[in-house]
Formats: sequence, structure tokens, C-alpha cells
Amino acid sequence: LLRVLDIHNCNFPPAAGNGNCSPAHRAFPRLTHLSLKEVGIVEDVLEKMVSNSPRIEAMVLDTNSGHRHLRLSPLPSLRYLLVSARCLQRSELQHVVLEGAPNLEKLLLEQEFYAPSLRIIGPTKLLNTLGYLGTVIPILHLGTSTFNGIVPVSLVEQFPRVKILALMMPEPNLNVVIGYLKCFPCLHKLHIKFGYSWLHLKGAEIYDKIAPIECLDRSLRTVVLRPYQGLVSHVEFANFFIERAMVLELMKFGDCGGWTSTTEWAQQQRMCLNIDNRASKSAQFCFARDLPPEFFMGQGFSQEVPF
Repeated sequence: LLRVLDIHNCNFPPAAGNGNCSPAHRAFPRLTHLSLKEVGIVEDVLEKMVSNSPRIEAMVLDTNSGHRHLRLSPLPSLRYLLVSARCLQRSELQHVVLEGAPNLEKLLLEQEFYAPSLRIIGPTKLLNTLGYLGTVIPILHLGTSTFNGIVPVSLVEQFPRVKILALMMPEPNLNVVIGYLKCFPCLHKLHIKFGYSWLHLKGAEIYDKIAPIECLDRSLRTVVLRPYQGLVSHVEFANFFIERAMVLELMKFGDCGGWTSTTEWAQQQRMCLNIDNRASKSAQFCFARDLPPEFFMGQGFSQEVPF
């Protein structure tokens, strides 16, 4: 029986009078992995395909067309969901509702110019990896909390099981980041990607420098910032974590460009960042000319941490 279905660059016919004749309307009771990439498929056909496959554990929806709204349910075995809209001209998806997925562990959102709104209905108590959250996602409803773009606007609950978070921001804003840190009190790894023109740091003048933030005091071990070019705003933003993260083990500065070819530049950055006065004396700091691509569509159903 079919367990893995990976379809790329094709079109499904819409359901005819006898919809059960369509391949997408067949039942796939053993299917565990479903990937649709650049596929033209209408809403009712895709929803029927999913509802006929109750054992799906991993699902990839990558830049598909033919549907604007999707309601996917029930998916009691789903652990891994990736939604991507990498090409605005080819993807029409505007809104996704996921219901009945209590075992979801990884929610991965790839975005460049736009992404659909997403609503998760029901408990997500096992969710441990989330990202990228960013400005091109209009609205994310996660349980009883709402994120509007990059800003958490209605936080009714915390998410203590989330260990890995990735943010995509046009420029650094400490207030926004602090809001996220408070949402995820047991965070282990934070990956932040900024626009290449981030010259000014926002929120630095109004945040409370001594207010307790649980994950900074107890759990945050890895921070990745990219790109980093040593500008004053870059240094100020990084200093927030250097001075506050009590159990930090590794801080990576990525996409530094040709600057990293000189030992003098790296030494100068260590002085500017005041690393000797770091909160975690065991923390290591790494400056990299390039980091691996931040996303992973070519890896298929890889369960490795993508950030």
C-alpha cells in the first residue's frame, strides 16, 4: 500500500460528475508522507485527498495553485507541516485552516514575498519548532493566540514546549523580539534573519533592561543573527543577548561577507560586542562569511532542524 506520495509540477483534473473516479478521491489509508510542489489542484480535490489519508505524518505544500482557501482535517497523526509560497505568480493560496492535528511538532513556513494566513484550531501541545514568522504572513492564529505579521498581538497563552523559533524581520526591533521571548519561555534556539538594509535599532530606548525574561535566564542556548556586518545597530542588538542570556552556549553571526577574511575584523567585533562581560562565561562566538541556506525545500521530508 502507498506510504509516500511526492508529486511535482503537474495538474490534477477537477472532480467530474463521479468524483470518486479522480485519483485524488481515492483512499490512501497507509499514506504517511504527502508532498505537493508546484501542483495545480482545486480546493475540494486536495481537501478530499487529505481527509482520505488519516495517517499522514508529514505534509509539504509548496507553491501550489488552483485554490485560495484550504481546510485540512482531521490529521491526528500529523507531526510535520511545511507551507511554502516561494513564487507569487504561481501560488494563489491565501488562507489555510488546520484542524484536528494534536500531534503537530514542527510548523515550518517558507516565505519570500508573501505567505498565506494560517489558523491552527485545537491543541498543539507537542509543537516544538516554529518558523519563519515574518511580516509577509498576514495573520497566524495558534490556539488562542494571534500573531499579526511579525507582531504578537493577542497572547492568551504561552508555548512552553517550543524549543526552536525562527523570525524574519525587515529590521531589528527589540520590543518585538522581547514579546516573542515571553511567548516561548523554554526556548533553546533563536534564529533571526533581517533585511540587508537594517541600519537602525528600534525599541532599544524603551525596553526594560532588568525585567525578567524566563528563557534568557534559564534555557536559551543558541542565537543566530544574519546578516551581520558590524554596524552600530548590529552590535547594539547582539549586545542584548550577550548581556542577558545567562546559559548561552553559542552565538553565530552569519553572512558577514568578506569582512571575516581578516582576523583583525573579528577581533574588533569581539571588542565592540564587549564579549568579556558576557552573562554566560561559557558562551562561544562564531563569525561566518556565509551560513548554509536558511531553508530546506530540497531536503524533502528531512526531520533535521532546518534553522
